[in-house]
This record gives sequence, structure tokens and C-alpha cells, in this order.
Amino acid sequence: MSRRLPLVTPSRPLAGHGEVGADFIRGFVATGILSAVQDQPARLRLDRRTLRSAMQGGSALAAGTYAVRAWRRGESGQALAGIAIGLAAVATFEHL
Repeated sequence: MSRRLPLVTPSRPLAGHGEVGADFIRGFVATGILSAVQDQPARLRLDRRTLRSAMQGGSALAAGTYAVRAWRRGESGQALAGIAIGLAAVATFEHL
């Protein structure tokens, strides 16, 4: 007989209330488009460099937007954590 463990949910809503993902996608698409057409606008470049730039742009926009929202709510610790996580993500994608 299998016993299910109780589902553990956070006591507070998750950071950004679901908007962080949308912010990442906005930054990913915008930076990906810019990166794909840079240097040679007549010829799209869809390669590892474009993917890396798009991932970094998405991470940076999501982290920055989250930090601003946290700062406005008076949660300076959350704002700093968002910045640190964004910086770590951008640095990690640099090695792609």
C-alpha cells in the first residue's frame, strides 16, 4: 500500500506572482531578435551565440524587473536576491 506525502505549499505566493516567466520570455525574444540580426541584417544568424544572448537577455530582464517590484514593495532583501540570481544566470549562460 503506497502512502502519499502531503503537498507542501509556500505560505506566501511565489516571487513575482507568475510574472517573472513572462518577463523572461519578453527579454529572451527581444534580445534574440536583436542578436540574430546584428552585424548582417540581411542574413539571420541563428546559432549558439544568438541563443546565449537571448538567454542572458531574458535572465537580465526578469531579474531586473523582479528587483524593481520587490523594491517597490519595500523588500530590499528580495530585490538584492533577485539581482544576485540574475547576475549568476547571466554569468552561467556566458559559458554556453
